[in-house]
Amino acid sequence: MNTPQITQIIRRTDQGATRPLVCRADDGYVYYVKGHSASTGERIREWMGTHLAQAFGLPVPPMLLLEVSATLLKSLDSETTRDLGKGYAVGSRQVQPVSELRYDDIPLIPSSTQQAILLFDYWVQNEDRTLSALGGNPNLLLNKATSELFAIDYNLILPTAFDAALFWQTHVFRDALKQHIGQVQQQAFERNMQCALSQWSQAWQQLPDDWLDENQSTGAFDDVTALQRLEHAQQGAIWRDFHP
Repeated sequence: MNTPQITQIIRRTDQGATRPLVCRADDGYVYYVKGHSASTGERIREWMGTHLAQAFGLPVPPMLLLEVSATLLKSLDSETTRDLGKGYAVGSRQVQPVSELRYDDIPLIPSSTQQAILLFDYWVQNEDRTLSALGGNPNLLLNKATSELFAIDYNLILPTAFDAALFWQTHVFRDALKQHIGQVQQQAFERNMQCALSQWSQAWQQLPDDWLDENQSTGAFDDVTALQRLEHAQQGAIWRDFHP
């Protein structure tokens, strides 16, 4: 697998608890990078969630592992060095021109796209895509000229505890399922889930060895339980407690 190396730190973003760094890599692209400012469990979730979303059929920017060299770290201030860390980081490729989705922009998004994002987030128990007239954190980027949407940020998927009621109250696209989902539509989404699950093993094997070693010693992300939960839901269980 090609692993670009970070060559330049452009700036730090203000959004998100992990405050990603905007970096240029030697492949010529700019990335939003999460290093050690995100926990090992969060970086693993980010990597796995993005690959699941892409295989599910959601519009997501390309995500790569990026190498952080010792030479680069020596040129950085102490805070940036600490937050980036040595070894590897996850990078979401920058897409332009986009801006964060606003509440008034929701009608611009096709209902089929809204439903797909809503159902995927419910499947992976992602409570981190909120928006109302009062504000929120949608983690969605919109190109208004083309109405192209990108769904980002998966570092909080598959939590140990999931508040389904809160999910249906706060998700940006919570109104996309006002009508009953028929059996044909359910089966289509189950096929999308199966396509996503088919990529699990490959995505997991691409994770850096030191991340896997640390995860095994700390139990930050229980991949066995997470996969079992996703498989169980895909086989029809997702609809049993489905109360949007």
